[in-house]
Amino acid sequence: MRSGVMVLVSLPLLVVGGCVTGEKVRSDLRVGMSREQVVSVLGNPDGVRSAGDSEVLQYTNRLISGWTYDRTDYHVVLREGAVSEYGTGEVRQAPAAQGGFFFIVH
Repeated sequence: MRSGVMVLVSLPLLVVGGCVTGEKVRSDLRVGMSREQVVSVLGNPDGVRSAGDSEVLQYTNRLISGWTYDRTDYHVVLREGAVSEYGTGEVRQAPAAQGGFFFIVH
């Protein structure tokens, strides 16, 4: 029965860690990537702005890492169809009471 408890406690960590935009931005995004490559890494953007030969893909209110519930917006700037720069907006810190572990005792 102990393994069932470990799975119950570990599963939320795996779920949160597996879908974190910040970790994908840091490890998988590179200058020179195409729009299609960015979308394959980060998914469809929440917003898009265009001006001349530039396009900005906006990913809104995304988790920064698997170890925190802090969120930010990510922006990817494409010039002539290739990533020229990318980064975060202002970080929104999660309230201290959010998250945590629970244990089941038999």
